Amino acid sequence: GGIALSALNLVMFPNERIPMDVLREMLRGGADKCVEAGAVLGGGHTIDDYPPKYGLAVTGTVHPERIITNSAAKPGDVLILTKALGTGVLAAGKRIGEAREEDFRAAIESMKQLNKAAAEIMQKYGVRCATDVTGFSLLGHGLKLAKESNVRLEIDSSSIPQLPGVYELLDYGCIPGAAFRNLSYVEAGVKFAAGLDYNLKMLAADAQTSGGILMCAAEDAADEILKKLKLTYKYTAVIGRVNAQETADAVISIT
Repeated sequence: GGIALSALNLVMFPNERIPMDVLREMLRGGADKCVEAGAVLGGGHTIDDYPPKYGLAVTGTVHPERIITNSAAKPGDVLILTKALGTGVLAAGKRIGEAREEDFRAAIESMKQLNKAAAEIMQKYGVRCATDVTGFSLLGHGLKLAKESNVRLEIDSSSIPQLPGVYELLDYGCIPGAAFRNLSYVEAGVKFAAGLDYNLKMLAADAQTSGGILMCAAEDAADEILKKLKLTYKYTAVIGRVNAQETADAVISIT
């Protein structure tokens, strides 16, 4: 729920091996996103290194009474996911030449999209529990949220939005190593329904780059929140509910 104020570039890029035009475009893209986020870019730091790495160190503010955490989910909340999953799968498919160009472009467009609008909508409707969905996947970040909130998440795998071409790549066997590591990490805390589609299981474990937000919305506000989110995030979907955690076993149930 924070507001970005300023940012610094953090760049690791080789003096040779990669044209400097690539670095210029990386910095241009970062600067454009800072403008979109409303932050002032104040320079940065560079290191000669390979392979290239780029990020931003961001400073911002948030009202202490309006902080959105991953520890405030309540039984009865509706689970809303703002972005489709599958960036990890499509990136892997691109590396081996199996991803269709239009599908990979859809992944790029998703990764370029900021979560700024989602943060503003959560603040407007008083959402106080959410998590990003990034490297630890939907299951990994969802598991952390469930444990911190002492609740159980009930997820419908058929409702999880996925980027175009992802299911076909999973069916082909294009599954990134990170998905297997994430699955191993969450195994003790997730109960998978018998006969669950293996591809959907791996999709839920796929590591995301610039993924969306998994938010816990009050039931009476969920429809309006969904409507507002869909104006910016076309794949936004309700994927489940929050229930009371009545036993000591798995804190996520996925059917």
